[in-house]
Amino acid sequence: METATETIEKLRMLEPLGSADRAALATFFEPATYEAGDRIYAEGDDVACMYVVQSGVVDLMAMLDSGVEHRFLTIREGGVFGMLSLAASGPSAGGALVTEPAAVLALSRTQIDAFGEAHPEAALALWHCILAALGGQMRILVDDYRRIAGWARDVAAVGSLNLVGAATEGRELELQLSSGASLMGSLLKVDHHEAGTLLTFRAADGRIHIVPYHAVTCLTLPESPIPAADIPAI
Repeated sequence: METATETIEKLRMLEPLGSADRAALATFFEPATYEAGDRIYAEGDDVACMYVVQSGVVDLMAMLDSGVEHRFLTIREGGVFGMLSLAASGPSAGGALVTEPAAVLALSRTQIDAFGEAHPEAALALWHCILAALGGQMRILVDDYRRIAGWARDVAAVGSLNLVGAATEGRELELQLSSGASLMGSLLKVDHHEAGTLLTFRAADGRIHIVPYHAVTCLTLPESPIPAADIPAI
C-alpha cells in the first residue's frame, strides 16, 4: 500500500497544487480501511468530508421514491467522493457503500480549515480543485439522468398506450401484426372512428400503412440504451 503522500502526489484533481503543497496537504488526511458491505456514511448523515480511494471499490447510493436503493456512481482507486458535503452543509443526499475491501484517505472541512491557516494560498487553490472535480461529477450525473428520464418517458408512452403522444413525438416503434408481419417505423397519426381506431404508420422504407389498432398484437420500442443493471427496479 502506498503512503498518503504518494497517493496525494499523483491525484489528478490536485495537479494545480505544487508538489510541496500536495506533500503538506497529505499530512492532513486521515487513513481508514473498510470491509465489503461497510457504509462509510449513510444517506442523511452530516458528512462534511471528502474521501480519496487508495484501493477497493465504493458505490455512491441513494434511495429512490419507490424505496429502492440505486447506485449512481462507482468510485475506484484514485477516485474522490464526498466533495458535495464540503461545498454544501446539511444531510448527505446519498450514502457510500463499500463493495470491495477499501482503503481511503479522509479530509474533513475542519482539517481543510487547519490546512488553510498554515497554507492560505494553497487552501484557496485546493477549493478550486474541489469545485472543479465536483462539477465533473455533476455532469456525469446529469447525463445519466437524461438517459434515465428518456427511457422512463418512452416506457410510459407505450406502457400507458399513449399512442397520441408517441405520434406527436415521432417515436420509433415496432408493430407486430396479427398476420405475423412486423413493421418498424414511426407513428404519424391516430384516428378514432365508430368502427375502431386506425393507426397511420410510416415504415422504415418510407411506405405509409393504415393499420387497424385491433390488428396490432404487440407494440414495442427499440432496445433501451441504458444497461439493464442500471435501470432501477420498479
